[in-house]
Amino acid sequence: AVVVVARPTPGHTRCPAYVRGQPGVVRRVYPLAYYPELRAHSTVKRREHSYAVEFAASALWAGGDARQSVLVELFESYLEAR
Repeated sequence: AVVVVARPTPGHTRCPAYVRGQPGVVRRVYPLAYYPELRAHSTVKRREHSYAVEFAASALWAGGDARQSVLVELFESYLEAR
């Protein structure tokens, strides 16, 4: 179980605003890849895993169907263990 970090980010991010601060469950781990925000805004290159995180639709949107879920691919830096 994880929670998406809810901190403001300058510029573009690959972490959708609608999942920030929300709890989810890791369903899949992807191979190491370069963390895109560092590569876009600096010369630093760091590789980390990304994860398929499942969220209940009802937790993300008012009126969301509790039987449905959403999978979002998120880098490790966006997540905290729960």
